[in-house]
Amino acid sequence: MHVMMRQIMALFDEYQSKETAKHVLRAMRENARQGFWNGSLPPIGYRVVAAEQRGAKIKKKLELDPLHADTVRLMFRLSLHGNGTSGAMGVKAIATHSNRERIFTRGRALGFGRSPPDTDPLNLYRPSRVQQARQGERDTDRERGGATLKPKRDRGLELG
Repeated sequence: MHVMMRQIMALFDEYQSKETAKHVLRAMRENARQGFWNGSLPPIGYRVVAAEQRGAKIKKKLELDPLHADTVRLMFRLSLHGNGTSGAMGVKAIATHSNRERIFTRGRALGFGRSPPDTDPLNLYRPSRVQQARQGERDTDRERGGATLKPKRDRGLELG
């Protein structure tokens, strides 16, 4: 009897979740149709500004960000014509060029590979923990709150 009751409850939960998703998606589409920004981080070269207020809700729109407009223009120019010594550049070449010239977006280096140490004085480009573990640079017996953590393979668990 308990199994049947749990299955019925799970079925209602799934239905309610799908209904909620349907309504949220409809509202987001309508919001975008009216020209408002639905949220998240804006694209590079834009910023979010308050457009109007409807009740307690503040509707927002995208606006060109004069702080980053030159950076975006440079990226497009590099993709079409290059930097004068090369032809048109791809995404990775533009990121490498921008990092080397210390042209950052949102205060950070662009995301391809690691920057050379001399161009990354703030250590913005650190290897991930996975990379460090693969390279043997990470101490796996780290103390956290008094408990010693060991890798899963050392605890008798098989991975993969």
